[in-house]
Amino acid sequence: MPSVRREDDAPGVIRHVEGPGQFNEEAFRTLDKALQIANELGVRIIMPFVDNWRWWGGPREYAAFRGKPPEAFWTDPEIIADLQARGLLFHMEKIQHSYPHCWRCKNPIIFRATFQWFLKIDNNG
Repeated sequence: MPSVRREDDAPGVIRHVEGPGQFNEEAFRTLDKALQIANELGVRIIMPFVDNWRWWGGPREYAAFRGKPPEAFWTDPEIIADLQARGLLFHMEKIQHSYPHCWRCKNPIIFRATFQWFLKIDNNG
């Protein structure tokens, strides 16, 4: 599974991405060959997508490569330019959202999803 170099890697750990624009081509060739052989043999390979991207590298690690905080991955012009230059940015668009406003004070009303519990307190059965 492709992986990104992490700050706390032990010496000798093989990673697919060493830094911005620094790819371990041998590691990718090895992965490609393994997938090719698996396909020829009819073996299904499951590559996990985890909800904590820190395990395999993702936005947090990429931002760290550029010396940025994790939240900068989504908006930093330097990171966006990196992704565009490498053909990794599928689509980017600025969207102006319209929000409902209070009819009295004219302030925007922001709805926030929260966990809710409902109890049935009467039962005819």
